[in-house]
Amino acid sequence: MDQIQESTVEKVPMCLIGNKVDLREELPEGSCVSTVDGERLARTYDALFCETSAKEGTNVVEAVLHLAREVKKNVKLRRPSESQVKLILSSSKQAMTQCCRI
Repeated sequence: MDQIQESTVEKVPMCLIGNKVDLREELPEGSCVSTVDGERLARTYDALFCETSAKEGTNVVEAVLHLAREVKKNVKLRRPSESQVKLILSSSKQAMTQCCRI
């Protein structure tokens, strides 16, 4: 999480996902991260929180959609970037002479 936050000055939408909730019933109490602890950790990082079971397919799609909505919302709020890449169409003959000379 720290590496993600250090990689940019802008807020990056993040989602903390607790997986294998299907095993919660089978394992001894206290051997799994509780929902409350997962939510608390997510709040610490200002992240979304979702519990899933990849095995059963529980909340997997929902977790991805929830994060995608946050990313989309974040893009709408972000100011336009000042550094942009401009692509220039050139003839293929010219492009071949500038690179890949054989």
